[in-house]
Amino acid sequence: MEYELAKIHPSEWAMLQQQGEILAKSALIANIKNPAAAVVKVWFGRELGLSAQMAIQEIHLIEGRPSIGVNAMQALLARGGVTWTVNEGDGFCEVTFRRPGWEPMVSKYTIAEAQAAKLLSKANWVQNKTAMLYARAFSRGARRIGADLLNGGMYTPDEIRDGEVREFDDTADVEAEPDKRDQIRNMLFDIVGHTPFQPMTAAINAALRRECKALTGYDRPADIPDDKLDEALANVNARRALSEPAEIVQ
Repeated sequence: MEYELAKIHPSEWAMLQQQGEILAKSALIANIKNPAAAVVKVWFGRELGLSAQMAIQEIHLIEGRPSIGVNAMQALLARGGVTWTVNEGDGFCEVTFRRPGWEPMVSKYTIAEAQAAKLLSKANWVQNKTAMLYARAFSRGARRIGADLLNGGMYTPDEIRDGEVREFDDTADVEAEPDKRDQIRNMLFDIVGHTPFQPMTAAINAALRRECKALTGYDRPADIPDDKLDEALANVNARRALSEPAEIVQ
């Protein structure tokens, strides 16, 4: 997965460099080792719409790749109108996400999955299984319900360190294929001209459903059968290539 950063004015770049030097020298921030790391954190945070303070705390560079903490994921989803409820039980955590215009989506992570991934012996799992189950359930669901709010769907530092994200594995010959339904969903947002931090309105929801139905034959990307995904993806991609955005009826 490649990450592109927006162009920045030279004067703003100089200011970022000065901030980086100050942050790196500050004893208040333990996870900043040098000015460059501080600048990169703040820069990536800007792309997500995070304040410099939250970017410093929540953006992590793992094996040369950016990742964000669950706290930042929660902030970005809440800003985009996503709500969620949590159901925790013996050996599992289940998070139900709701977003205007979309059906509720349930994300679940279990101790059995953690055991299969050989995570239970790691210090953070030994110390707080409940929090780790929640973090995995939340981040998994966040990438599906709010990929557009997370710049295509970012991962947490623990997920990258634990090797659960194949595209961050430098030894892999082929990168993991992005979820096709997420790609379709993000392209539909482009088609109707909706950006991540605009509020979701009834008009936008109607436009999303109209375009999805017209291009795929289904109301929502989640409804598209697996054997129809390639065709649907091609149709939506072709429509997005048109310069004129879809009409949103107010």
